[in-house]
Amino acid sequence: MGESGLFEELVEGNMQRFDAYQIQQIVTMCPHGFNALKNEYPQGKFEVLHTTQLLAKRLEEGKLPLTKEIKKVVTYHDPCFLGKQNNVFDQPRMLLHAIRALP
Repeated sequence: MGESGLFEELVEGNMQRFDAYQIQQIVTMCPHGFNALKNEYPQGKFEVLHTTQLLAKRLEEGKLPLTKEIKKVVTYHDPCFLGKQNNVFDQPRMLLHAIRALP
């Protein structure tokens, strides 16, 4: 439910701004924003990453040194728009395992 005409108008205005600033990558913490930018905006104009994807990438590249152990119990909930709708499951878990693996 929503006003699709207004959404299309906002997408068009945003795309003009993205083009004007030569945006090549957008990183979002919001699973809903991630889904909208990845699936509802024109494809191929820019890369869309969820924060967990960017952090996991930096961890793999050795650019995100984790140095402190965190002694907490964590419960992770897969947001539907991240996991179920966009198949992003591995990166959030990789980050949690990396924290746990500290000496």
